[in-house]
Amino acid sequence: MVRRLMEVWDRGDNEALNALAEGRVAPDFELDPLYLDRVYKGDEARQLGADIAGVWEDYRATTEEVVDLGAHVLMVRHITARGAIGGVPVDFRIFILVHFEGEIAVWAKSFRTRQEALDAAGLRE
Repeated sequence: MVRRLMEVWDRGDNEALNALAEGRVAPDFELDPLYLDRVYKGDEARQLGADIAGVWEDYRATTEEVVDLGAHVLMVRHITARGAIGGVPVDFRIFILVHFEGEIAVWAKSFRTRQEALDAAGLRE
């Protein structure tokens, strides 16, 4: 489910994203992304794409890996972009930990390293 959500997110298909998220993402879902100065709660997560566009130009993200960790899923995303101010190119990976209660995603947080994400899940590599 997480991999499919990211595929439709990357395509910018909001209709498919909403359909996939229905009943699988908590209404009070919290998203804490790296490099943006806010935590998105509930429907605020829909603002993420616009906020990314305000920080990065030519933003591209691909999912390289999805790992089932039980109550968590770890995603490795490869990001390339240019800074919206100054045009500095970037090429990095982020590690997104998604926490589930049963079948429902309740929060997601991005980390700079795999180990930081595993630590947040209470796991070691």
